[in-house]
Amino acid sequence: MDNKIKWKFVKDMPSLMDIEKVESRFNVKLPLDYIECVKKNNGGRPRPKLFDFGEYKEMVFSSLLSIIKDHKENVIDVYKWIGDRLPENTYPFAKDPFGNYLCFKYEGNDVFVVFWNHEKSNEEEGIVFVSGSFKELLEKLH
Repeated sequence: MDNKIKWKFVKDMPSLMDIEKVESRFNVKLPLDYIECVKKNNGGRPRPKLFDFGEYKEMVFSSLLSIIKDHKENVIDVYKWIGDRLPENTYPFAKDPFGNYLCFKYEGNDVFVVFWNHEKSNEEEGIVFVSGSFKELLEKLH
């Protein structure tokens, strides 16, 4: 993973069972680059933390959601709160400081990173493509 990123406020490291619980709950295989990162930086806050995509500039990657169910703001609980407002096969993994989430969007064999804007009125308006992979998202941080 990218060495230019420093992670602050990292929580407990997840076990393989924690990762498998999330995959089982969502019936997906999490991207390997994400798993590699979350194993070391679970719940952490990246520095640098800004990224650009499309017409959006200086967006903030506040923190990874924890993959451990017992932690506050974990991926499963956040999905329970917002899942009914997300398009099908879209799962949150990180947040910004304003109530929006970075999510994995599964389409066939492909997994993309999308931004979910909670202020948009319908599912499709609220989702914007960010990158073709988790690694690509991390490479955008500045």
